Amino acid sequence: MAAALQCGKCQTAIPGGYFNLDHLTPCPKCSSDLQVFAFPAMFRRVEHAGPVAAEESDAACFYHLDNRAAAECASCGRFLCTVCEVEIGGEVLCPGCIHAGVTSRKLVRLENRRVLHDNITLAVALVPMLLISPTIISAPMTIFLALRFWKSPLSIVKRSKIRFVLAIVIAMVQIAFWAFVIYMAFMARGVK
Repeated sequence: MAAALQCGKCQTAIPGGYFNLDHLTPCPKCSSDLQVFAFPAMFRRVEHAGPVAAEESDAACFYHLDNRAAAECASCGRFLCTVCEVEIGGEVLCPGCIHAGVTSRKLVRLENRRVLHDNITLAVALVPMLLISPTIISAPMTIFLALRFWKSPLSIVKRSKIRFVLAIVIAMVQIAFWAFVIYMAFMARGVK
C-alpha cells in the first residue's frame, strides 16, 4: 500500500523510507524536494481484522470506547487505540491535538502554508517600476532574491519557476536601462 503515494512532480512511487522524516528528501527520480507524512497504520501488518476490543480491565480509547487503548497522546494524555494513534516526530498524538496544533500553527512539524518567494521576487521587480528611481536598487535585489530562493520549495501545490524567470528578465531590463542612462550622462559630460 505504501507504493500508492507518488511524487507530485514526476508521479514516481515514493519508497517507504521517505515517510515521516523531519527534513526534505529528494525524489529518487526527479530530485524535487519531498516531505511526506503518512499515518503509521499504512505500514503496519494487520494480524487481526480491526482494533482489539476493550475488556473490563483494559483502558479504552478516548474516541472509540469499545477499542482497547494502545498508546497515550503525548500532548493531552488521552488513551488511543491503534486506529487513532498518529506518530509525528517521535511523539504519539491524538486527532484532537493534531487538529488543534494545525489550527493554532503550534504543530510546526505539519506544514500547512509556505512563503511564496517567487511572488515576493516578482513584486520586488515590478512595484518600484511605478516610481522608476527605486529600480536602481530593486533590480539587483530582485536578481539576488531569485537566485537565493531558486531551489527553495515553491508551494505546497505544484507551481513552476516562471515568476522567478519573469522577475529576472524584468530586473535585467531595468539594469540595462540604468546602464544606458549612466552611459548617456557620461557622454553628455564628455561632449561639453
